[in-house]
Amino acid sequence: MIKTGCSYHSIIKASGIYDILVLLPFAIPGIVEIVFTLINKTHDDLALTGSLPEFLPYHFMFVNIMAIISIVWAVIRIRNPIHLYACYDTITRLLIAANMLVYLLYYDITQIIWLFFIAEVSWAILQINGYFYKNTNAVQTLSTLV
Repeated sequence: MIKTGCSYHSIIKASGIYDILVLLPFAIPGIVEIVFTLINKTHDDLALTGSLPEFLPYHFMFVNIMAIISIVWAVIRIRNPIHLYACYDTITRLLIAANMLVYLLYYDITQIIWLFFIAEVSWAILQINGYFYKNTNAVQTLSTLV
């Protein structure tokens, strides 16, 4: 029998791998400054609307800390791709996307953030889809969240 599609565990692992790949440059002091320079250059080259703040080492330190925390969370999901972790991750992604949306609509930040917003919502949709369509114990696991 040929297996089609992917398992829910592979969706959970893939989201963790994506997070590590995207966040690793934000977690490394010095490299994060290069990333922000590239974001600023892309913003200017594309003549996008929205503003970009001037970052100081103090700000970069907090970017590094948050990226490290997110990478650790990604490693946990990759090593142990259980449904409960995916539920927490999906909720977190939706909260992050909502936060981005507020800043995009009300605080006039760079439109590059739309790319991050789309990625967060896409991973949330994939995990929700996997949760309800590939998990036979969906309702039972949801009740443990409350």
